[in-house]
Amino acid sequence: MASKEQLDQWRREAYLKDYPWSAIRDNPESWRERAAEARATPQFWSRCQALAKVARLGPPEQVLPLVDDALLEAAKEPDLYHAVFPTAWPIRALIERGLIIDAIQRLSPIIEKTRGVQPNSSRSEALHTLVQAAIPGGEACWRPVMDALVESCIPPEHWRQARNLISAILFAERLDPELATSVAARITDARIRRKLDRELQARGHQKPRDFFW
Repeated sequence: MASKEQLDQWRREAYLKDYPWSAIRDNPESWRERAAEARATPQFWSRCQALAKVARLGPPEQVLPLVDDALLEAAKEPDLYHAVFPTAWPIRALIERGLIIDAIQRLSPIIEKTRGVQPNSSRSEALHTLVQAAIPGGEACWRPVMDALVESCIPPEHWRQARNLISAILFAERLDPELATSVAARITDARIRRKLDRELQARGHQKPRDFFW
């Protein structure tokens, strides 16, 4: 078990890793400065992520405007994958602020937009990130993303699809075991099935990634 000193050190490192956005915790009025810095971020996709970090910690009345600004920035990306992938951060920010209905409303057009991402292995990567953002919002949030993720992975024609399909089943094993069983039954590739069985024996399920520190 980690000592108190180790835990404090990890917290300090995590704080610095997400600085300057985490500084809003200590100085709530600094959100405007942080938002200006986020908007000055060079790439559209990273601007989206930065604005989401401000939305997660900023004033309640600014959450939706900041999230919608973040989504607009992502939509400016000429590459469709890079336009979709970073939207996981503003969606997660909405969920962490308790705005589940708003997250669901914004997820639907994002999922539809992923249909244009080519190849399917790239689409599965974007959806794999998005479903992890949506899981804490409950089934109404994650289920449509999970369905799209499974659709993008079957049949698995690329190793990334196989990896993301196994990951989806491991997520579902924790959330909805019947869904996990039904998706696993659709795997016809013996090698992928063996790998899935090894993962289920070793881990049982998989927790979603962290998006903020």
